[in-house]
Amino acid sequence: LVSSSVMASSSMVKMGSCLKANNMQELVKSKPGAEPERYIRPKQERIGCSSLNAPASLQIPIIDMGRIVLNHGTGHWQLLERIKKVVMEFFKLPLEEKE
Repeated sequence: LVSSSVMASSSMVKMGSCLKANNMQELVKSKPGAEPERYIRPKQERIGCSSLNAPASLQIPIIDMGRIVLNHGTGHWQLLERIKKVVMEFFKLPLEEKE
């Protein structure tokens, strides 16, 4: 018999690695405008909201769901708002506290 821990380790496959990256929030605070090139899209790949020349395939229709979903799931909105508030507060914490 082979223990499950030995079996698990023998079936693990290395999938690759990732680049070491600094926390972008801290980088922007300390050096505004010093974003690494790999985070900046080339101008020809950028799509702005005000782009009037966007091809039809890139235009996203806007549907006002207000009348359709009136009073549906309203009991969950408070929970979602609390979750959103906690997440926003977490991202505002200093890097040392997040780790």
